[in-house]
Amino acid sequence: MKVIRRDRLIYSMGPGHKPVLYIDPGETILVETEDCFGHQVVSSGYSLDDGFNHDYLNPATGTIFINGVEPGDVLKVYIDKISLNSRGVVVAYRGWGPLGNRIEGTHVRVVEVSENHALINGRKIPLNPMIGVIGVAPAEGSVPNSTPGPHGGNLDTKEITEGAILYLPVFMRGAHLALGDLHAAMGDGEVCGTGVEIRGAVRMQVSIANNYTFKSPVIESKDAFFFLGSSPDIEAAVKIATDSAVRYISEQNNISWIDGYILASLRCNLMFSQIVNPWKTVKMRVEKELLHL
Repeated sequence: MKVIRRDRLIYSMGPGHKPVLYIDPGETILVETEDCFGHQVVSSGYSLDDGFNHDYLNPATGTIFINGVEPGDVLKVYIDKISLNSRGVVVAYRGWGPLGNRIEGTHVRVVEVSENHALINGRKIPLNPMIGVIGVAPAEGSVPNSTPGPHGGNLDTKEITEGAILYLPVFMRGAHLALGDLHAAMGDGEVCGTGVEIRGAVRMQVSIANNYTFKSPVIESKDAFFFLGSSPDIEAAVKIATDSAVRYISEQNNISWIDGYILASLRCNLMFSQIVNPWKTVKMRVEKELLHL
């Protein structure tokens, strides 16, 4: 199995990064990841006002060139295993999140992580190991890792976890996949601006999804599909996610768009992934039992 160490970092997704690994579709690889702060925030006394470079948030390991992948393809990333370090941090900072106007300075909580839970302020939090940043080179230009979009990026969606499949549209030959920003736990919305930010490693299998034509990221779990939409405007993100879901429901059931729209209203759930990044991300959950698969 091929391995990429966490020192092969990029801070944007785009065509300017030379691949650090070439793989064939179907290969399994192990990717070490850095935390979103570049392992600079490690104690409760740290201040983001003391020389921290905010341009270097959310480093991603990569890029990974997948042989034979072309623009118009859909990448299939099966997340087999997420391994976490034993310690992470949660940070609340001035201006971050919907209540960030109430915060003065930096507030860091060090979190001890065991096999079963995260321990913060004496309270046990169930683990939900997940990938915050994962994406490919976008259609045009370069996008900072802080920002999600059709290419993926900083999606901060808790369903990007062990056992899930992430589908990403491909815009550039080889896809140029990169990932990082693991969380040991995070709730929908990520309202204070961070989850349990932590170093770790991801074992995954990357291939081509020949049967799909998704135009924005989609997650497949055991029981459901999650259609993601990202935009600077939440209403626009809602429209992207809903449109993707309704189109898929209609196609899979061989029904009209209107009937698919009605089914989505009756059976599907629209939720926030995160509301704190430069572009916000929402998701629509579509149960597999609603689809003729």
